[in-house]
Amino acid sequence: MKDSELKRDSSIPERVTLKKEIGLLSACAIIIGNIIGSGIFISPKGVLEHSGSVGLALVVWVLGGGIAALGSLCYAELGVTIPKSGGDYSYVTEIFGGLMGFLLLWSAVLIMYPTTLAVIALTFSNYVLQPVFPHCIPPYIATRMLSTICILFLTWVNCYSVRLATRIQDAFTVGKLLALGLIITVGLVQIFGGNYESLTPQVAFTFNKAPSIGQIALAFLHASFAFSGWNFLNYVTEEVVDPRRNLPRAIYISIPLVTFVYTLTNIAYFSSMSPDELLSSNAVAVTFGEKLLGMFSTLMPISVALSTFGGINGYLFTSSRLCFSGAREGHLPSLLAMIHFKHCTPIPALLVCCTATIVILCIGETHNLINYVSFINYLSYGVTIAGLLYYRWKKPNLYRPIKVSLLVPVCYLLFWALLLGFSLHSEPLVCGVGLVIMLTGVPVYFLGVYWKNKPKCIYDFIVGRMRKMMKMMGDRLCFDGKAVLAPMVRVGTLPMRLLALDCGADIVYCEELIDIKMAQCERVVNDVLETVDFVAPDERVMFRTCSKEKSRVVFQMGTADPERALAVAKLVENDVAAVDVNMGCPKEYSTKGGMGSALLSDPEKIEAILRTLVNGISKPVTCKIRILPTLEDTVNLVRRIEQTGVAAIAVHGRMKEERPRHPVHCDYIQAVAESVSIPVIANGGSSDIVKSFEDIETFRAATGASSVMIARAAMWNPSVFRQQGALSVERVMEDYIKYAVRYDNNPFNTKYCLCQMLRDRVESPFGKRLHAAQTTEEICEVFGLTDFYMKTSAELKARKAALQTNGDQSEIPKVEDDVIIMPVRFERRDYPPQITPKMFLLEWSRKEKLDQPVYETEQRTQDRAFQSTVTVADKKYRSTLWEKSKKFAEQAAAIVCLRTLGLPEGRIGEDNSGLVNKRKRDDNKCAPLNDNESAARKRHISEVPQEEEEEIICRTKVVTGDCGQTTSEH
Repeated sequence: MKDSELKRDSSIPERVTLKKEIGLLSACAIIIGNIIGSGIFISPKGVLEHSGSVGLALVVWVLGGGIAALGSLCYAELGVTIPKSGGDYSYVTEIFGGLMGFLLLWSAVLIMYPTTLAVIALTFSNYVLQPVFPHCIPPYIATRMLSTICILFLTWVNCYSVRLATRIQDAFTVGKLLALGLIITVGLVQIFGGNYESLTPQVAFTFNKAPSIGQIALAFLHASFAFSGWNFLNYVTEEVVDPRRNLPRAIYISIPLVTFVYTLTNIAYFSSMSPDELLSSNAVAVTFGEKLLGMFSTLMPISVALSTFGGINGYLFTSSRLCFSGAREGHLPSLLAMIHFKHCTPIPALLVCCTATIVILCIGETHNLINYVSFINYLSYGVTIAGLLYYRWKKPNLYRPIKVSLLVPVCYLLFWALLLGFSLHSEPLVCGVGLVIMLTGVPVYFLGVYWKNKPKCIYDFIVGRMRKMMKMMGDRLCFDGKAVLAPMVRVGTLPMRLLALDCGADIVYCEELIDIKMAQCERVVNDVLETVDFVAPDERVMFRTCSKEKSRVVFQMGTADPERALAVAKLVENDVAAVDVNMGCPKEYSTKGGMGSALLSDPEKIEAILRTLVNGISKPVTCKIRILPTLEDTVNLVRRIEQTGVAAIAVHGRMKEERPRHPVHCDYIQAVAESVSIPVIANGGSSDIVKSFEDIETFRAATGASSVMIARAAMWNPSVFRQQGALSVERVMEDYIKYAVRYDNNPFNTKYCLCQMLRDRVESPFGKRLHAAQTTEEICEVFGLTDFYMKTSAELKARKAALQTNGDQSEIPKVEDDVIIMPVRFERRDYPPQITPKMFLLEWSRKEKLDQPVYETEQRTQDRAFQSTVTVADKKYRSTLWEKSKKFAEQAAAIVCLRTLGLPEGRIGEDNSGLVNKRKRDDNKCAPLNDNESAARKRHISEVPQEEEEEIICRTKVVTGDCGQTTSEH
């Protein structure tokens, strides 16, 4: 396929990063939108109750804003010094290490976010139910049930669609602004009307009881709950445009504005409600509306409900994102880092947040919940800001775009220590419970994060159960109860995989592809074939796939390097259902370089490769092994593999020294299946057991495996997967050819697979006709499918022509360093047998009485590809594309020369130039092979890798001995 036929998928970046799309206005909106939530509608009661007077309560609100401003300035310095998303968690992890970061994450996941969500949900329920129960407090069960329904619904929304969740957030923000705007406006009207008795100094600072310092500290904790969210912009630092400027600016604008709005809102409350009325109200804003809005009082609970509903949605989104980030860093189970492949939402993280919130809803009272979350919030803020001072001492020379005065963090920490100390003194039980819950993260950290090689019983409990949850979520490829097409070199290409799926296979593996070669490939969207191709530098398609198999194809690679394996996995991740590492092939082409079964002797490398893949991609990771000499060694290896987090393991029931003639060891596979909790796929039964569809279940039962992988039996007849019974080989071969034509499969690969299906009939007259075919058209002719070939080829050509609206500019010759170049590739199938471009160029040179063409060839070291330059009449011609063999490189150079000169090159369908009519094609070099020679050659070709087969055929069929002089450069 030429370059003009392909559309490069430029939308796929080399490295996926967060986009910087948050400007100053959006940054301010994030801070203001997250601060203003349910707190201003419920915290006034707690602040007034603990402060003891209206005046002191207003002072607490103003000072609360000031403390938030001090903390924000410290976070501004941290945000631009450590420019990572994740806020407190990222900063503490960077400064103090994994344990401190984990404890902060642990407390956030278990306490801060679920409690905040629970409080907002209860506020929503109270305001919705207040009009239904106007003269009493809404029933406990009713508020909890409505809160739970709200949490469940919004969790579903966030699981289903990010766009829908953000639209809900935008819509319900209007309700938030409407509620506060209405309260402030009505309150100012009251004040201007002279109703401000509670705000006069004489009344405002009249205390019902003298407040203690501890009670004032609790008042600040309630106010801090309303201000919580001032650090949320630091969670998305990587997405802020020019964070060194916009992060501090957003803080300078937002915090004073919120403080001003909160103070005015409280003044509005006190303009129409006495302190006793406010303290007796379970929904302050509703009571305010009932007193002043009359028949329009229902607007207030509706507006507040809208505000809190949007707040729940926003906190769910943020909390699940923190869980997701923690899981990616390895501080939470990797299950929480998984994303639904269709909806692109972190469903496991959302479900964990939802569950934790519902649990807290059932065990806590609102004001105690606020004390829990406020205490933990302040504790985390203080640890983070203490980290700023430690970081100044630890790295004094580190460049800091923003560097606040030391008085700012010191003042904040002094206030922080005073506040937490008196909170512990006044409410030791509430604060103590929060502290104990936070410290429970210490053993969890050492058990789940620090301790790598856990006993199997612990691993089964922590990880095995989570995998079962993963299976329940659907859409990720499941390996239980499946019939699987095995990875087979030269067989597992796209036509065979699609045919196996048609016949009933549940999962198909591609042939093993070496990571070094795949790492050099480029992902190309082929609009002509409607495929995704991974194209090597020499323009060979290393891996081709299509949408029909996307959810069921497993990409198998040969690798011995974790980082290179991850690079290849990321390259193909979005086009396959899973990634597999081959550790079972004993052939030299796989074991060289420590790949294939050579990995079985290096368990540490196995673990490194698999852990890197599991942690690095979102798709399931599997591996395929052979059994070891002893059962004990095999089981121990599989247990180590299981702990890497793989989704399944395929076990070939033979040792690496054994071949298909040796019996399969079902007992080994059974022992493996009994020793691990992940699915085990049994492989190796084609020769002994699997001859039909019913035998697949027989093999599965004999091994106790979860699934069965079929290799040779499927290669001979893919309809072995067919539940209704196998089809005739002739019918299967015709279906295979149709896929090969439709997806432009290499004719030599097509012929090889067809010969495997023919088996012992390959020496029959029909088999010899097939083996003599050199192009896809000739193969179709053998099977009587010429009409299908012509029709499909015409459709593909028409589609190609429709796509090439701008014309093909790729084959216009260019001059580079006195060499005429063109991106040309030699396709053997495009030329008749015994005819090559080199022959045409040689004939033309003789006719024009020129010297014979001289070819200079060089070989590239990294992939051993070839490039040739031909000199004709003192001019040099070269193809820019590298070929897989020296012969093909010379042919490509000859094509460039012929096309530049406007001469025929001998392609099929090209007008006959008569240049080669004089040549004796019945020369002994090109004579048909006798039966013995043909059979010998077939056996030889079947034993070599695919790339060598085409070169062998080229050597035996193409006259090259007198087609020009050749020199080589290695």
